[in-house]
Amino acid sequence: MRTRLSDEERLERRRASRKRWNERNPDKVRAGHREPFKRWAAKNQDKMRAYRAKYREKNREELRRKERERYAARMANMAKVAEAFPAFGEMRTRELMKIDVYAAARRALPRGLPEFVRDDVITEIVLAHLEGSLTLSEVPARASEFLRAYRRDFDQLKTVSLDAPIPGTDMRYIDRLAAPATEAHA
Repeated sequence: MRTRLSDEERLERRRASRKRWNERNPDKVRAGHREPFKRWAAKNQDKMRAYRAKYREKNREELRRKERERYAARMANMAKVAEAFPAFGEMRTRELMKIDVYAAARRALPRGLPEFVRDDVITEIVLAHLEGSLTLSEVPARASEFLRAYRRDFDQLKTVSLDAPIPGTDMRYIDRLAAPATEAHA
């Protein structure tokens, strides 16, 4: 005859059986918890925000350490990639710097210019040198002349008077400025 299990023994066996099943099926366990949690989190966004803020506050140092590790790993990976595959622009610039007029033009222009502007102006300087209208010794002195010509023709970020009309409208630029806020006195 079989002995009857007590409630505690039956509960313990059920827990052991469930634990074995969970260990054998971790993906199903995770998926089973994930969906109800996502539904709950969608309904309780304020609670989730508060929970995340509390978690970040409690684990601030650990999170910073992990972020520093991830950043260092990303930088190391980027350095490896850059070392293995130098950018095409860098290779091109290195080769072009061997040409005297190109090197002189590049040195004569401000480094703060966007690269595409520098390239266009350098091209114009080299072309003028090849045409014979500019000598190598004149490049540093006349580079600003070529930069002004570029800005006159192509620069979209020009300084405009506030009294100038806005193209396509009857308004002036000054009309678009907001009036200063006045303080109400009580």
